[in-house]
Amino acid sequence: MSYLGLEARNLGSEPPKLLLVDDDPVQLEMSEGALGALGFRVLTHLVTSSGDVGSLTERLAIKRYDLIVYDTDMGLFNGYEVAAEAAVTSGNPAPYVGWSHQRDHDKERKWGEAGARDFWQRSWGFDMEGYQTIASQIFKLLENNGN
Repeated sequence: MSYLGLEARNLGSEPPKLLLVDDDPVQLEMSEGALGALGFRVLTHLVTSSGDVGSLTERLAIKRYDLIVYDTDMGLFNGYEVAAEAAVTSGNPAPYVGWSHQRDHDKERKWGEAGARDFWQRSWGFDMEGYQTIASQIFKLLENNGN
């Protein structure tokens, strides 16, 4: 199957289902639009309070996703802790990754310690070429994960 020239082999007939978790509604909207245009089924979850973390855990307990993408810095929260807590509390086996506008070794290490499959850098604003790179990373991760 091909999505705008990106190959997704052995992923089935349905496009991969992603959940994006962030504290910035504008970033969620841009990422949802860009990754949706690249053929993904994209859902979002805004985290700005502890109640949002609780509702994320509830959501993950009843819905399945091919990949969950967490922002690293979410105001009052950091993505590593939210992701690790949500994975354990919800029992959801979906792989997850972290992403941030800034790539550094400390963030990469913390994501690895939190059980993330990878850590990706994303661009500020709408950069379709950057999203195509992320789409390729998603397909590669899902293929290697057996999804």
